[in-house]
Amino acid sequence: MRIPTATASALTTIRQGMRGLDRNAADIANSNGSPDAATLEALVDGKRNRLQVEAGVKVLQTVDDMLGSLLDEHA
Repeated sequence: MRIPTATASALTTIRQGMRGLDRNAADIANSNGSPDAATLEALVDGKRNRLQVEAGVKVLQTVDDMLGSLLDEHA
């Protein structure tokens, strides 16, 4: 695994998830509080987008751990 590629991929994943969450929040805000199919879809998509952001963060944490291990080996 190339670390710059993993970092770039993780950041792209986080950005996409955050953009999705922004869209979901706007859809929910524009629903005027009426529970309809579009609101339900925005809530479900929000969960998926949150998981996408969390996955990207976990990749970044793994890269950080790997770099820490490599630096410890060379110290």
